[in-house]
Amino acid sequence: MSITKELLNARRVAVPVVGIASADQAACEGSIRQGCNGSIPLIHWDCVRGAVPLNEPGESALSDLCEGSSPADVTVEPVQFLSMCQKLADGTMLLMHNSHKFLEGAQFVQAVSNLRDTFKSNKRMLVLLAPSFSLPAELRSDLVLLDEPLPEREQVSSIISALCSDAGVADAGVADATEALVGLAAFSVEQSAAMSLTKSGLDIEACWKAKRKQVEQTPGLSMSDVTTKYQDIGGLSAVKDYFSKVFSGPCAPRLIIQFEEIEKLLAGTGSSGGPGDSSGTSQDQLQVILDSVESNGWLGALFLGPPGSGKSYFSQALAGEFGVRRIVFDLGAMKGSLVGESEQRIRAAIKTCKAIGGDRVLVCGTCNKLDSLAPELRRRFNSCGMWFFDLPSVDEKLPIWNISISAYKISNPVSVNDTGWSSANIRDCCRSARITGDSLSEAARSIVSATSQDGEGIERLRRLANGRFLSAYYLGPYKLQSSISGAAATGRAIGGSDAL
Repeated sequence: MSITKELLNARRVAVPVVGIASADQAACEGSIRQGCNGSIPLIHWDCVRGAVPLNEPGESALSDLCEGSSPADVTVEPVQFLSMCQKLADGTMLLMHNSHKFLEGAQFVQAVSNLRDTFKSNKRMLVLLAPSFSLPAELRSDLVLLDEPLPEREQVSSIISALCSDAGVADAGVADATEALVGLAAFSVEQSAAMSLTKSGLDIEACWKAKRKQVEQTPGLSMSDVTTKYQDIGGLSAVKDYFSKVFSGPCAPRLIIQFEEIEKLLAGTGSSGGPGDSSGTSQDQLQVILDSVESNGWLGALFLGPPGSGKSYFSQALAGEFGVRRIVFDLGAMKGSLVGESEQRIRAAIKTCKAIGGDRVLVCGTCNKLDSLAPELRRRFNSCGMWFFDLPSVDEKLPIWNISISAYKISNPVSVNDTGWSSANIRDCCRSARITGDSLSEAARSIVSATSQDGEGIERLRRLANGRFLSAYYLGPYKLQSSISGAAATGRAIGGSDAL
């Protein structure tokens, strides 16, 4: 159902105050104006121009309200204007732009509350427009909130096609441009597509650049091109095979959302038994994420393992291998200093992701600890499995060595004692040899193995994952004994012919 139909349905049952969260308030107002067909008195309000009529009935209603005064002289101040609206003509709809800027003011809140019963009696309606809402307690029971979604693929495609037609440019790239620009507001789609027009058609790369810039305007979101693929990661055959099936299936994800070290998400929620976040921001972020995964039918996967075991690198490879976009969430960067700012940011971020991926989103969370993860979080992130990334065994290390040796152009590789090493240890050794000119055996002296750094922590993770998580290396649940025996291998010849 369109936002206009929802609004008119609310008016039909005499709802007096409505809030609409819209990424493009001007376009939203245009849709409402078109949907009302001139039959409802419409008045626009903003803090610069004050009240402006949007149609003839609205002009008559505003003229009667101002009683001969110029609207620009008496309607700019919001509280004064809302007080005047007690006398507004029956059936009038008032659209107030950027209303979130005033919702912290006690007088504005009271002025809105004063209109509730008065407006309800004769189908007058106050429509508060804002990018998103964090309502004060005094208005939560008085307001009906509506959410205008960002344009879907069909709408984006229509905007781009019309633009190409008007410019007399071939529209062969509309499908690719649609994929690039979906997730933006209608005006942003139009402007970004216009900037990418060339004589030969649409510049798709320019569309993606515009998309990245727009996405990263939301604090805490980052989006970048990923070139890492399966061939760049040694081992992990079980998790690779599983996700190859997921991305070749009928519900193949269009977008990957990445949460790095997701256990830190719970740091302020009190879920792990520690002190909670007294502001409620962390709890709100967690609840929004859980609700979004559940209500949108998004897939979830959890990657547990010691630092350097390849969890984050694998999530990057998923995006590169299957040609989908990856958005990384930084929940700390989404927290704002103003009241309601953090709540608005997390909801804007989720709204953007939903517009891009629809119901075909894979949410990946990496973590270095398991005991702090709440049961509800594990459940949401289990539709595509909870995977344990252990330290690689002897056989699993060989392809990792070969890939790293090739990547860092190491000549004359030699045997190295790699007992207790992680995948990152192997890459770090090759990188060190490359930048210093040392041999691998010399570079290995500067590497502190993962087990030396936190052997007790790794063993604790293994015990927690035993039988509870799937193994990233072999088919089936992770088994503690096979991991311990496999990770104990040392000093073998490397750089053979069986590189991946």
